[in-house]
Amino acid sequence: MWLLRNYELWLEFVRELLNDPRPDFPRERIQLRLAETLDTIVSWNWEDPDGSYGFELSHPIDGWPTPEERLIWDSGARDAHPLLRWFYTTQDPRPMTMGRVPEYMVEPGAMELVRELMAPVGFVQQLSIPCHVENGHRAFVAAKDDDDFSDDALQLARLIQPLLALLWLQAAALERCPDPVGVDTTGLSGRELAVLQLLADGLTAEAIGHRLGISPRTVHSHLARLYRKLGVSDRMRAVLIGEAAGLITVDPGVRRLTDRAAFG
Repeated sequence: MWLLRNYELWLEFVRELLNDPRPDFPRERIQLRLAETLDTIVSWNWEDPDGSYGFELSHPIDGWPTPEERLIWDSGARDAHPLLRWFYTTQDPRPMTMGRVPEYMVEPGAMELVRELMAPVGFVQQLSIPCHVENGHRAFVAAKDDDDFSDDALQLARLIQPLLALLWLQAAALERCPDPVGVDTTGLSGRELAVLQLLADGLTAEAIGHRLGISPRTVHSHLARLYRKLGVSDRMRAVLIGEAAGLITVDPGVRRLTDRAAFG
């Protein structure tokens, strides 16, 4: 019952976020919701292609980590972290808990070292939910003390992950949109605005579906709704009105085509 109830709540939560036309990935809202659902502290962890990395806690802890602890992580403890070893070795992007990583994948003493470093703040058990794994990575990591996360908690994380991927892809599509604050979005949802922006980038329905992680049929459903809301019947007019309203940024190549069609 816990699993089903919380999954239904997450479906509704993500639906609301997908309808929001703001272009940023709603990391903080997701982070706090995960912390509430799992009754833990949740960190947002990142690593960039140049090797730089960091994290932000849902509930900050003053003075942690100390400079000495950070030095230990930088000196090799982080690379030996059981969860990182799991993801690097298996290339399996699904959520995983530290306690479920097989011993043969972990360097001798690594598990003990990580737990020793995490024990003072009660983070000896960790559940990682990768959100983006190309050109660096982004992940939510829930942490707690005592026993490993339950099977239901891991299963919920694996059900939530595809929902987070939809939000990530939508945010990426909306990056080129102007800031919608103070702009009349004519009632377009975040999903419809993302489709409109990708239209302005010259993508086909199939390509838009691939970019957003949805089917071409779903793209056409979004197109029908945004055409109706904009009062148009084709993509050219939708792009022209979207740009004039300050909703989207038009690709130069697409602009030439729309200008030619509009002015002969």
